[in-house]
Amino acid sequence: MLAPKISLSVKNNGVLANKKRIESALLFHLVMELDYFLQKQIKRERYVNSQSHLKVNALKQCSIKSVRTAS
Repeated sequence: MLAPKISLSVKNNGVLANKKRIESALLFHLVMELDYFLQKQIKRERYVNSQSHLKVNALKQCSIKSVRTAS
């Protein structure tokens, strides 16, 4: 049995508008997730860099102390 014909232009426009709304929402969500991920990566990089600077400074202090005690 054939389904009754409905005004396809109105139905299609509604479907397209809804599809665009869904795509926009998904794109927004994707961008927010990417931003969150990048912010986490930046924080991690800053932490790693600060830790490596602390290690370098500690090694410098140790080498300075060993040079002083060796002299």
